[in-house]
This record gives sequence, C-alpha cells and structure tokens, in this order.
Amino acid sequence: MTVGYSGTRIDNTEGQAPNAYRSGDYFLINVMHYPVAGVMIGGEYQWGRSTNFSDGWSYDGSKIQFSFKYNFSYKLGG
Repeated sequence: MTVGYSGTRIDNTEGQAPNAYRSGDYFLINVMHYPVAGVMIGGEYQWGRSTNFSDGWSYDGSKIQFSFKYNFSYKLGG
C-alpha cells in the first residue's frame, strides 16, 4: 500500500490578479496485489484541490483508477 500527499501555498500580493493560483493539495492511496507469480492487480484513489488568490474560485477533483499487469516471456530461436 502507498499513501502520498503534497501541498503548495503561495504568498500572493495585492498586485496579483484575483484569479492567480494560491494553493493546491494532492492526496493518493493505492493498493497493489500479486495473486500469482507474474500477475499484479491494484486500485488507486486520487484527490486534488486548487484554489485561486481572491476571486473565490476553488475546485476539487477525484479519480479512481484500476490497473492490471501480466508479465510474460517467449524465447524465440535457440
């Protein structure tokens, strides 16, 4: 299992536009499982937020992602 977080804060000045970027946050968690040799399955949840300087705009976004991986090999020739 993996958990991660990142955040940014900007010290905006009064001379900047109201829609200037002010802050952002990003969070994720994922779980990977190896049920048999050569096979991996997993899922991940991501969340993020962006906020502007002073125009009141803020946005939250979420995403769920699933992954599958199969390792194989094939020998060609001798």
